[in-house]
Amino acid sequence: MGDYPVGMEYAASVLVNGSEFTATRSVALAFGRSSQNGVVGLDDSDMGISAIAGSIEYDGGVWWITNRSSKRPLYVEEASGTEPRRIESKHRVAINRNPTRILVRGVIYTHLLEVTVPEESLAVARSITEQSTGTLTDDNVVLSAGERLVLAALYSGFLRVFPRRDANPLTYRQAAELLGLPWTETKVRKRVEHLRERLEDQELYFNGPNARYELAAFLLDRQLLTPADLERLDRLSGDVDD
Repeated sequence: MGDYPVGMEYAASVLVNGSEFTATRSVALAFGRSSQNGVVGLDDSDMGISAIAGSIEYDGGVWWITNRSSKRPLYVEEASGTEPRRIESKHRVAINRNPTRILVRGVIYTHLLEVTVPEESLAVARSITEQSTGTLTDDNVVLSAGERLVLAALYSGFLRVFPRRDANPLTYRQAAELLGLPWTETKVRKRVEHLRERLEDQELYFNGPNARYELAAFLLDRQLLTPADLERLDRLSGDVDD
């Protein structure tokens, strides 16, 4: 496809919370947790959203949704009544219809972005399959019974329904108290550290001041931890230590 003159007719429109933003062929539009230079902020209080979650960009005659997070997927609504399409970390998908709705799932809310691109790019996009660099799949992460139990305690507030829901992890001490003997603060901490080491082997890193929130978002978004684990917690808290 040849070069087009620069103009709004060759730009993509992105609606976010009632405000309209623009991506051009030469300047991508990024979105993430907080507003910063070149990034549209969705909710700076929601640690379940990556600092830069994704972007809308133009390449090879096609507009793309690129997942720029190293940990969290994005989702695209396809047909009514069907499950949204998942875009894994570092993958991108061609925008092949107007409008396209992107879902960014945080710990607190799911944020919606609605993208409309120039019509002439849609036919090209429909002929292109998804391109990716490869990333972790859910099959690579398997939680042991002990890990699942500890995580259910740490993130018990995340797993409860409103109004009991509390999107803040417990401390290791609080989790040990919830689990009961033979669990201790040290045993809970070591179990979580061991899990982080295993995830690092797969190039998933949960470090820094927001590590506990980021791990929660990772586990919940991939349904590796679900409300059903609260029931297991009630039944098994004093028994499982594998």
